[in-house]
Amino acid sequence: MRAERSGRPAGRLAKHWPILAAAIIAGISVPMMLTLPARALAVLGLLPAVALLWVPELAVVLMQDALGIVQSFTRLIGVPIESGFAFGLAGAALLGYVLLALRRRLVYRALLSPLALATYALVAVLGLSVLRSGPQAGLDKFLRFVGFNLLGFLLASLTPARRRRWLVYGFIPVGAAGIASVGLALTQVQAVGRLTAFGGNPIWTSRLLCVAGLVMLWWPTPSYWVRVPAAMAFFAVAVFTGSRGPLFTSGLIIAVALLGRALYARRRQAAGESLILFLGMALVAGAGFLALRAIAGEQASVNPYSPFVRIFAGNPETEASTETRLALYQIALEQFGQNPILGIGLGGMVNVLQSTGVVYPHNLFLEFASETGIIGLLLHALGLILAFFGAVPYLRDASSRTRMDTAIGLMLFLFALLNAQVSGDMVGNKMLWFFMGYLNGLVSEGGWGVPGFLRRRKILVRKGE
Repeated sequence: MRAERSGRPAGRLAKHWPILAAAIIAGISVPMMLTLPARALAVLGLLPAVALLWVPELAVVLMQDALGIVQSFTRLIGVPIESGFAFGLAGAALLGYVLLALRRRLVYRALLSPLALATYALVAVLGLSVLRSGPQAGLDKFLRFVGFNLLGFLLASLTPARRRRWLVYGFIPVGAAGIASVGLALTQVQAVGRLTAFGGNPIWTSRLLCVAGLVMLWWPTPSYWVRVPAAMAFFAVAVFTGSRGPLFTSGLIIAVALLGRALYARRRQAAGESLILFLGMALVAGAGFLALRAIAGEQASVNPYSPFVRIFAGNPETEASTETRLALYQIALEQFGQNPILGIGLGGMVNVLQSTGVVYPHNLFLEFASETGIIGLLLHALGLILAFFGAVPYLRDASSRTRMDTAIGLMLFLFALLNAQVSGDMVGNKMLWFFMGYLNGLVSEGGWGVPGFLRRRKILVRKGE
């Protein structure tokens, strides 16, 4: 540590040479694998390679369905990438954490925490479920779950405390790139319906933008005059995606966070301010929604498929989507009733739902129940319970940094959990396991069942004795 703070460039360079060497090799090898005209443009990949290996937390954030950002910009410079690049990004994140371990001590105890053990058991059940559905239906889903969900969980768990905020604040530049991606979509196509970005999935776009907005609101450094307009920009652009779930969930999470802040405030004045802010937000949000709904109702006659109309007024597309989801829920419940113990096997709902034009029930609990039975469902629920109730006591930790990290982690965990009940499948909701890993690392570093404020009281008691 003293050598790092001495300010000698030679010492720092010698300490971090593996990262620089790996980044240079990546920047040189990629152009060699491309055609000659594209090599000059591909050299631009050297800078992102250095950034992702130096700050590997950004690579883990990009694994959360943000590949479409990279694809959008690489297409513009004439170097399109294939979908297999997603696994390359996961490999870069893993390599980055190996190199990070050379500089900092990772939270290795998180790998054997109660939450981690429950996650390993769930992965084992998913692997056994492949045998019931068959390799063709379940193997690809299992490999993607391990390569993205489990890997994101583990890497987020290992992140040291001083770097943990990169895992949440990294969503701000990703969200900014999402705004640019939506802007590119506006310039390239005529906006008559829902805009697509982030790999062509508007729901992924909306989720990432809403997470960026939530993180911006809880960023402690800037003033409210900076945070609120920036957050509103993320939420406003999310409207263009036409995805209702992430936006409405964001409002619910903000309300819950304000109430939780009032409940866990260390001073009565802070609790009162949070309650007043909650009431003011509820009034403004209610009046704003009614006004936007009236405007959307008038616009429906002009452009009924506008994303603005879809969110605030509803249209035939939203009604059909709601009816389809209810039908999917019923089918999943029927499959669970027929196979309650072990389910129909991982990926089995693909065959069941082929006639409906979709491949998953759009509800994570029902997907686990139908494909892995009560065993997989209980293990999934156990992981959620451990993540939530393991972290809640740290909202009253003696360290203000720990309290802030816990609050934002719980907020984003609940956001991902609620969204997982209305859209996406196991792999599509990898963001949930990412935030579970974030909480796992935070709690594992402090100790499961022994939050910081209790440790502080024990120390004070010992000193008093």
